[in-house]
Amino acid sequence: MKTKFTIKTYLIIALISGGVSTILLGVIPDASKNPWLLGLSKIRLLLLFLNLLAISILAFLTATKAKNAAWIENLNLKIARFIAPEEHKTHTMLSTLGGLFLGIYFIFHTLTTSNPFHQSYFPHLIPWAFWAASICGETFVFLFMRDKKAWTTYLKKNVLAILVLLAILGAGFVIHYQMPLRDAPKAYSHDDVVNKKIEDQDIYLVYEEGRNLSQGQNPYARAAEIEETRWNSALPTYLPIIYYGSWATHEIGLTKIYPWLGVWRRIFLLFNLATAYLLFIIPHHRHNATVLGIFAALFWLFNRWTLYVTTIYHFNFIPIFFLVLSLSLLPKRKTAAYLFFGLSLGLKHNAIFLTPIYLIWAWQENKEKPIRSVLAAGLTIASIPILASLPFLILSFEGFVKSLLISLTRYPETQLGVLSLDAFMGWVGLPAKIPMLIMILLTYWAAWKGKLKPFTAGLLVMLVFVDFHSVLFRHYMAWVIPLLPLTVAETLPKSHPPANPPLA
Repeated sequence: MKTKFTIKTYLIIALISGGVSTILLGVIPDASKNPWLLGLSKIRLLLLFLNLLAISILAFLTATKAKNAAWIENLNLKIARFIAPEEHKTHTMLSTLGGLFLGIYFIFHTLTTSNPFHQSYFPHLIPWAFWAASICGETFVFLFMRDKKAWTTYLKKNVLAILVLLAILGAGFVIHYQMPLRDAPKAYSHDDVVNKKIEDQDIYLVYEEGRNLSQGQNPYARAAEIEETRWNSALPTYLPIIYYGSWATHEIGLTKIYPWLGVWRRIFLLFNLATAYLLFIIPHHRHNATVLGIFAALFWLFNRWTLYVTTIYHFNFIPIFFLVLSLSLLPKRKTAAYLFFGLSLGLKHNAIFLTPIYLIWAWQENKEKPIRSVLAAGLTIASIPILASLPFLILSFEGFVKSLLISLTRYPETQLGVLSLDAFMGWVGLPAKIPMLIMILLTYWAAWKGKLKPFTAGLLVMLVFVDFHSVLFRHYMAWVIPLLPLTVAETLPKSHPPANPPLA
């Protein structure tokens, strides 16, 4: 179906809204007390540079590519192929409309808030929020106008399910957003873990390591001076990506724990809801199992382990989301799946034992050049963790390695009063990991025999980790929860799209 809203029109509107954004960015007063050039701070100048760079790219595309008929036709075909599956329509519609309304809300909230921090830092982001909201809005209109009939058919079929999904996400937002403001009922607690002070929670260590980075200190260096690593003496045991995020929020002025935490708990909530979204979409679109999708989203958002992770402000929701996303992309989008899996490991390496299964699948998918396929998969998975860790490996190789090895050498520890097999046997260090490794090797054997699908493999590995690892904390249980309903979904028949989707 032909429409006047062409790619050229799209680019021109994006260019105009970008110009308005850049003008706003230049005229809104800079509240920084340390102007660097022309009365503007470094952050404001960086935003201006990025705006001008994006406008230059859009201007180039509008002036050259938009006149190239072959380029336009090729791009139209790619857009049509991408948007043809109903799952992609859902992703596109909710992300673009969500971006539009979030941008509008951000602008309204920033202009009306009385919060001193928001008044200091948010106004210079208004132009970006305006441009992002404009692009999201015009993207949805552009895609809808390309094929109104297909979108109308899609909405008739899926509107009720989408409304149910939005209701679930809305309920999850309300409950999880309010939960950390309340103390857990002590009458039902056998210990004070939930009621610990923020300084005693893991998230406070992430906050402190971000502060150390902001002050030019290597978080991993002090581990080189410690001989006993069988207990975690408040050393950084994660790969540095989460510490980079903590550092970035310190750099923009969030130097106090509660303002810092106020931003991060919203980030955690976003990834929590994003995981629920995946748990609904995968059964609904891929297996025509909407009821299972509803169950999965509700099961994730409101089970005791997910609620617990919210109460302790843990960042587990971020790596869990990227793990689920990675498994959901297999086997069709292998490179993206490898990168997201590597990102999950770079944030928290709980799923590290899944790596050999990814490599087994890479070997089996390329019978002619299996070694090349395995090397490519391994390097892709490792790229993000290695690049993120490289500065610390150079600055203090011993400290970095010691910090990460704590997870393998520490004494058994549990918050649930249930010991692992090695703890009962009195084993410590690497020998204590033998029972877990035996179980892990069995999952590898099953994967090699072709018996495991992605979510089933993820579930088995995380179950072994939870039930056989020497250390068991309550928040580990959250890694198992999303994989349970998705493993059930894998047993259902696929809902296949048309073999040759219409190209508008």
